[in-house]
Amino acid sequence: MIGTRVGENLKKVRIEKNMTLDNVAEMTDVSKPTLHNIKTGKTSPSIDNLWKISSGLGIPINYCFQRLALILNWSSNPIYIRLLLRI
Repeated sequence: MIGTRVGENLKKVRIEKNMTLDNVAEMTDVSKPTLHNIKTGKTSPSIDNLWKISSGLGIPINYCFQRLALILNWSSNPIYIRLLLRI
């Protein structure tokens, strides 16, 4: 589930920036097969790769996880949900 959410968010950024996986691989120093596996949810990215991707795309690293905590904590922690929405 984490890999899928991160992959969806990164794909959204890539499309908004009109970039191909090749472009992202070049800018981030993360291989195209690794990016593809993250995008499709086949693997969860390492912290190192998340840092490279977020830095290369110019996005905050927490963007990769937005909405994930809402799904995981929807009924168990409404205060945390409210704080997350302020990101």
